[in-house]
Amino acid sequence: MERRWTGEVVTRLLERSDLGRGITPPDPERLRYRRAAAVLTVFDPEELAPLGGSAVPGEAMRLLFEDLQPAPGHGRRSAWTLRSNVRAEILAEFEDRVAMMRALDANPAQAGRQDPSQRMLAAYIRGSAPALDSQSMEELSASLQAARWLHGLVSNVPEPGAVRTLLDRRRLVEPFVRLAGQQFTDRVHELQTLRKHAGSRGRRPPLAVTGPGGVGKTTLIGRFILDHAAPGAGQSMPFVYLDFADAALDVTDWRTWLRVAASQLAIEAAAAGTPSREADARGTLEEATELLASLARLSQLTGHPTFLFVIDSYEELAYQGAGKAVLCRFLEGLAVAHPGLRAIIASRGPVELAPGGLRCPTLELAELDTQSAVAYVRASAGTDPETAAEVVRHIGGSPFALKLAAAVLAQEGGPLTDLPTSRRVLTVGENAIQAALYSRLVAHIPDPDVRRLMPLMLVLRRVTPEVIDEVLTPAIEFDADARSPAELFESIRRESALVSVGEDDGVLRYRPDLRRALLPFVQQESPAEVRALDTRAVDFYSVRDGTEARAEELYHRLRLGQNVDDRWVAGVERYLRGAETELPARSRATLASRLGSELDPSLLAQLSDVTWERDAARGAADLLAVGEPGAALERLRQRSSRGPDSPLYALEARALAQLGRIAEARALIDAAIDTTRRDGSPGAIVVLLELAADLAGEDAVSAGRYLDEAVGAASYEPDCIRLLGLDLRRLRLQTARTDREDPGAVHYLTERLVAQFDAASDAQLAAHEDLARAVAAEVGRDAPQVLARALRVAGVGRLDQERRGDIASALADDNAPELFDVLAGRLEPGPEDEARQAWARALDQAQLVGRLDELFKSALAAAPGSPSVRHAVALALGA
Repeated sequence: MERRWTGEVVTRLLERSDLGRGITPPDPERLRYRRAAAVLTVFDPEELAPLGGSAVPGEAMRLLFEDLQPAPGHGRRSAWTLRSNVRAEILAEFEDRVAMMRALDANPAQAGRQDPSQRMLAAYIRGSAPALDSQSMEELSASLQAARWLHGLVSNVPEPGAVRTLLDRRRLVEPFVRLAGQQFTDRVHELQTLRKHAGSRGRRPPLAVTGPGGVGKTTLIGRFILDHAAPGAGQSMPFVYLDFADAALDVTDWRTWLRVAASQLAIEAAAAGTPSREADARGTLEEATELLASLARLSQLTGHPTFLFVIDSYEELAYQGAGKAVLCRFLEGLAVAHPGLRAIIASRGPVELAPGGLRCPTLELAELDTQSAVAYVRASAGTDPETAAEVVRHIGGSPFALKLAAAVLAQEGGPLTDLPTSRRVLTVGENAIQAALYSRLVAHIPDPDVRRLMPLMLVLRRVTPEVIDEVLTPAIEFDADARSPAELFESIRRESALVSVGEDDGVLRYRPDLRRALLPFVQQESPAEVRALDTRAVDFYSVRDGTEARAEELYHRLRLGQNVDDRWVAGVERYLRGAETELPARSRATLASRLGSELDPSLLAQLSDVTWERDAARGAADLLAVGEPGAALERLRQRSSRGPDSPLYALEARALAQLGRIAEARALIDAAIDTTRRDGSPGAIVVLLELAADLAGEDAVSAGRYLDEAVGAASYEPDCIRLLGLDLRRLRLQTARTDREDPGAVHYLTERLVAQFDAASDAQLAAHEDLARAVAAEVGRDAPQVLARALRVAGVGRLDQERRGDIASALADDNAPELFDVLAGRLEPGPEDEARQAWARALDQAQLVGRLDELFKSALAAAPGSPSVRHAVALALGA
């Protein structure tokens, strides 16, 4: 029997060895197939006709066997595409545009497909592609691929970089186009308030835009951005938009705010014709002055005097104990760097910020008035004034409810009946109108399978074909034998009024406003199926790798009321923020504690002592970090119980110390040490003893006694890094004593430090690079091998000008010719240069190009016995 070269056969062969690699078909015949395939983004080999011939089943697959790969993103076995390197080779061999057009004409049905990628490729080949500015997002994405293939081969194909710049810029504003595009209505007064805020002179506090969920805060701000900051808005105002409800943004880490902001501004600067580098966010917020200045300079590259900085979902940050203070200081620093900063903060609740001592004025959004609501419904649904007015009379002016109503009207084309009215909302539930409208909208989905799946899909935060196959359809006993999960996924994604698909990960998600409003109704209507979905989701994600998969497992465990302590891993927090409201009360308290969110008294009461202690420790530590010891102390004293190794003892003592109540702090920590000696672990005792040494102040004898005991306790659980830190403190205490210095003790501790430094692994030292530098700076003058190793595993930090001057003086004290060779290899000394000046210039230049470590390594290798060089390297490491 003749063997057919079908897609299935080739797939099996590709999964096996190199079968078929020796086949060398006649070149002319293979070239005709290759040319036909090169102008098609995706094709069915069974139907592919060669250039100048007719399709022969199996022939294309046989001849192009080594050139093909399954088309990504297509569930069909018949969907194939050329490998990228093969396509580039073949397209470069076409004589001209006319030759490419003939290749298109060889397969008119496949070349005429209406998916954007094929349509734009064909349009560029035929010279009929629309201007980039007039293309949709889908078309621009397809144009980018076409430009990569065709630029330089045929005329009028844009440079890929230009398409990428425009596409990135459009992606920044596309969410606002969807929210506040043609259907945006009225809000004239509110927009004027935003314009006045942005156009005011002098330093201004942020403007708070507040209101309940669904009232249109993001839509209003989106309209303002489209009017003033989007492409086509004249001289575009540079803007940053941070949504604290977005899992991609770590709401607790200002460094991620800075990175996302810099990334957005880099795109805007490129669109303005000024390429730039993104900021590198490191260090503490107190050290971030230069980073914030870099962000300000990045915004100024666009040429506009105003810098719009938008923070959405502020309530997510407000739940964090110290988050408000961190944001305050962040905005203060940015305002100093850029006087034209205009911040807008959107929040469901009040915004209690006063950066620079200036309290935030508030723009409170209410529902749309009748006239605006009627105009919105007419614009969105294309209905007559009477029907629109009836809708508004029936359901009120909530923008979210009106959006759903307009979608239902567009489907039904007639008046809405049998809905709960806005007057009944308080009795039937806050989101009753939205639920009723959603049910009507789902009822009009033409695909019965999708109609069945959509309501219960609200339980899932992420939907993929695999989730449909292993979670959704089995949990609700849905018979999906007739359709593959990929087909169901594609059918669901077409319901764009309800769901969206992430560009980066291809994951389908319910629109957040819909899911937030409607999930409670699904749980009430179908509790058994909802529980089955959560259970299947736990099983699905528990066997998958990755932080996001673990976060989804934890989310569904929490929904089921399960304990998550054994499954919790670092990094899941960013994916779980904002999920508290979707959980039962006890799980809500557990998650809020894990996330460090502030808890209301009703939730606090439900926490076990262990969970409460963890929550109190995190919250108090955050408050101490931003200089709020009074609030930290209040948080810690909400309960008096303490576990055997409780971290609350140390935190309470630190809070008292920050408040200046040193005697109380010492008494508390001494009592805690006694308790922990009895019931606690050696590690907990060490922490308390170190803190006691800190609180001893100038009493060097007491401090030394505490540290000696800490070393003894630490020896029960040997940890070379902990011992290294303790002995470093003991040595510094000994050398700083003015009453008497014990040379024998100094020598003994120095030798201990060198031995412990040598015993630590490179990985341990690299993970504690500040400690590695500090030890090397302390003992390296007597142990050059410690200096060399510290340079290798930790390197030096950034050196200020004064420290560079001190180091230059130290290096200039040694006239060894080997050192001159090191210096001469880095710059040509000027005729008037003294040694110190030459070294200062070399250090300046090395820091500028990021090669300080290399310079110090070279100097130490050239003169390892030189006291001046050791002193210079120790100065650098101790900076």
